[in-house]
Amino acid sequence: MADRFGKMGKRELLREGDQNSKFLHAKATSRRRNNFIQKLKNNDGEWVSWEDDLPTVVTNYFQQVFGYEDVEFGDVLHCLQPRITEEQNVLLMESVTAEEIKKALFQMHPHKSPGPDGMTPGFYQKFWHIVGDDIVNLVRSFFNNGTLPRDLNNTNIVLIPKKKVLELMIDLRPISLCNVIYKIISKVLANRLKLVLPDVISSTQRAFLPGRLISDNIMVSFEIMHYLKRKRVGKDGFMALKLDMSKAYDCVGWAFLEAMMIRMVARGAPRVSHMLFADDSYVYCKTNEDEAAILLQLLQVYQRASGQQAGKEVLLKSVAQALPSSVMSVFLLTKEICSNLEGLISKFWWKSHANSSSKGVSWMSWKRLCRHKYDGGIGFRDLHNYNLAFLGKQGWRLLNNKNSLVSRIYKARYYPLGTYLTASLGPNPSFIWRSFFEAEDLVIAGARKAVGDGTSVNILQVLWLPDQHNPFVISNHPALEGQMVGCLFPVGLRRWDADVVNDLFEERDRQLVLSIQLSDRVERDSWYWNKENSGLYTIKSAYLFLQNSAELEPVAHHGYKQMWQLDIPPKVKHFLWHAISGCLPIKPCMLDVSSVDMGAAVCKTLALGS
Repeated sequence: MADRFGKMGKRELLREGDQNSKFLHAKATSRRRNNFIQKLKNNDGEWVSWEDDLPTVVTNYFQQVFGYEDVEFGDVLHCLQPRITEEQNVLLMESVTAEEIKKALFQMHPHKSPGPDGMTPGFYQKFWHIVGDDIVNLVRSFFNNGTLPRDLNNTNIVLIPKKKVLELMIDLRPISLCNVIYKIISKVLANRLKLVLPDVISSTQRAFLPGRLISDNIMVSFEIMHYLKRKRVGKDGFMALKLDMSKAYDCVGWAFLEAMMIRMVARGAPRVSHMLFADDSYVYCKTNEDEAAILLQLLQVYQRASGQQAGKEVLLKSVAQALPSSVMSVFLLTKEICSNLEGLISKFWWKSHANSSSKGVSWMSWKRLCRHKYDGGIGFRDLHNYNLAFLGKQGWRLLNNKNSLVSRIYKARYYPLGTYLTASLGPNPSFIWRSFFEAEDLVIAGARKAVGDGTSVNILQVLWLPDQHNPFVISNHPALEGQMVGCLFPVGLRRWDADVVNDLFEERDRQLVLSIQLSDRVERDSWYWNKENSGLYTIKSAYLFLQNSAELEPVAHHGYKQMWQLDIPPKVKHFLWHAISGCLPIKPCMLDVSSVDMGAAVCKTLALGS
């Protein structure tokens, strides 16, 4: 039977593979046909094809986008304060090393689309021992002389459709395919600039920089809107204006960009006048004619300086868009919403294995489906716990990034005398703060203070003892009130004063304190996440902690781990899972396999399939 099943399985797999190959080929051909540009509208709204005037339409569009315009950026530069220090400037201007050039090349994916020279990064990476010296000399020559070989910066432009029905050139997204050597030069420049970008780019811009999250600006903007909607006193009203810089990365004048970079060579709750979301901006001002006029004047100054067309580029919008993951990172979804979403997922899961006209039968609870595969589930996400894990990350960042704009605003508003871990909900809280507050217990469960110099660790109020269940000190000696851990060290030394510890602490606390290893190499106290070996908060570890803390119905193990590790097609594994979980809607599979081993269950299922 096994041989017959193996032959049948091979024939089925070959037949299925052939069908999949034909399907993928047909799909690729269809996609290529749909993506081919056959006609577009010109400036007069007339349809033109390649045989008519379409090449001119494309050429004129890119000439308009990349063409030089007279710009006036004196007013902008006058307001800009230099931020690059002399030391940073010296670092930026150092000669490019061979190591930098090689690093830039090997940072590229080897199979990226080639440019006009037809080469991929993989070619240069594989034959670096042959071409490396030539590449280094060429790149160094560019940085020393500012010149490139004639055709090196030629670029192939691929137009990617933004929507199904194309009408205008703005419906296409241009992708530049550059030569590899050009990419190396760009990558070397980018790697140099990364060192100083955090000092150059305003703290109100939260996109594209390591350590900064765009969700910070969502939080700050939501808090400001919460204030604006509830302001009822005072003569002055306030408003928020959303701006969208159309094609910000294509249309900003090169002369303006160069002047801005040159200008950079030298060095309570905060006031917020604007927020930057990549190429979207929020500007906050009073609702009166004077400030509105100043705002329009600023936009005109920016238009003259950057070379952008204002009527098309500055749009006033009142609709916020966010992906579900972005929503879950800053807002607490109600249990009703989570339940409804989970219900839809569950119905879809079970319906996919039943007649399409039926509603499907839920053979297993959603909580059990959310278990790990090795525990008999499928590994679906419990949305409420997943939501809390996201929110916990924001709480962790409020705890650790005290100098960020969002942390300073929330501290001034909700916990001016404490930290996120000691904060209360407070009067008139925003919905975002309600959401973050809901994750406070999660963060408390895993946040611990690592003792460095001990100057910021309050003995009685901070979670610092290495105890999973109760990290607080339970001793109540009067001498501990208001004291920091540093007072338990001998003067000038980084070790525990055993006599002091023995006098002030009860036996349980005494043993825990003395078990903590101190090091002169750790200068300051810091928070760490005890659910992760790295000590850093991760959504995965927080979610697993919440899942493991939940009270779940016991499930007899039938060897699920061995089943999922079998070297068989995934659809067969799912069939086996349905069978040994008692979830197949046929009578022979309604067997009680709780008393049989995994091998017997697999044999029964395979025999049933044959």
